[in-house]
Amino acid sequence: MIAAHYTVGTDLNPLNAEHYASESFALLNQQAAKLNIQVDNHYRVTDKLVQEIIHFVRNEHPDMLLFGSRESLSFGYAGNSGSNFMVNALPG
Repeated sequence: MIAAHYTVGTDLNPLNAEHYASESFALLNQQAAKLNIQVDNHYRVTDKLVQEIIHFVRNEHPDMLLFGSRESLSFGYAGNSGSNFMVNALPG
C-alpha cells in the first residue's frame, strides 16, 4: 500500500515539510501497524500538483487511487474532451 500526500507551495521551510510529512501519515501508520499492513509513505512539496499526481500514477501503477483535496482539481486530457475527470473538494 502506498500513501501519498502533497503540499502545494514550494516556499515551505524544509524543517516544516518534515513535520507535515510526519503528521500527515501518523494516524494511518498507527492503524496500519495495528493491522500489520506495510505502508510506503510518499510526501512531496510541489507547485505542480496535477503533474506530480500523474507522474506518481504512471510510475507506481496503483490499482486504486483515493484522493482528497481542499481544492477542486480538474484532470483533463488534450484531444479527448470526453475523458475529463474531476476531483471535488472535501470539506475540512
